[in-house]
Amino acid sequence: MQYEIYYKPTYSLAEVSLSDGESIQAERRSMAYMSANFKVSTGIKGGVLRGLKRTVLGGEELFLNTFVAQGNAIVGLAPPYVGDVAYREIQDETLLIQGDSFLACSESLDLDTRWGGVKGFLSEAGLFFVKVSQPGYVFLSSFGAIQERPIDGRFRVDTGHIVGFTEGLDWKIGTFGGVKSTVLGGEVLVTEFNGQGTVFIQSRSEKMFVDWLVPLLPEQQKK
Repeated sequence: MQYEIYYKPTYSLAEVSLSDGESIQAERRSMAYMSANFKVSTGIKGGVLRGLKRTVLGGEELFLNTFVAQGNAIVGLAPPYVGDVAYREIQDETLLIQGDSFLACSESLDLDTRWGGVKGFLSEAGLFFVKVSQPGYVFLSSFGAIQERPIDGRFRVDTGHIVGFTEGLDWKIGTFGGVKSTVLGGEVLVTEFNGQGTVFIQSRSEKMFVDWLVPLLPEQQKK
């Protein structure tokens, strides 16, 4: 597999070149273009029963398109919003990726949604996470540019700016400062990480963008 990421960091698009028999799994809305010599199938990673288990336990279903090259082939993958794309090799680590930031990965990865270990995110921030492990590669996407931030100790990130983080970091969700700074400062939830690992941060927040945009819309468009 070869890849090139174009138009960084605002309108990023990943072009992936595959040889005969090679494959890639991608979020089902992400294909921008592809050559004609692909065999494409759509399904839930791990099968119907794992998808049902996620639904019953409150997780999210993650439908993927699998592209299998029939000869040399290319596919262009892009997120649905204005932002960045980053490539990450997975070896001896596990990544937790915010669901909307998962773009694509190799079939060799063990890929599943998480509902237990990130329960606080699910209930307090309305997020779900994709757990990625085993050797392989993954493409992340973001709203705005992606910053890869090494963590050694305590570090706080606005929850709306989190793309993903390495498993093993301790974390807790809280408010920014006290009640006064939360109300007057406009910040709602921050995540405090502790330990050694990596956090992937997006330079813009979808929620903050929507909060800025909605008051500017005509009244009939707000309904």
